[in-house]
Amino acid sequence: MGDILVSSSVPGYAMVNNEPRPGTVIGQALEGFDGDAGLIKAMIRKW
Repeated sequence: MGDILVSSSVPGYAMVNNEPRPGTVIGQALEGFDGDAGLIKAMIRKW
């Protein structure tokens, strides 16, 4: 929860990057996740 999400190399998926480059942020995770791929709630935002 709270992690910053950026686009990943897998189309349609995001990944955690808590030190993103400017302009790469998609959103922020609103819940935790410990798996390889799945769905979580996220807030779409500009960083």
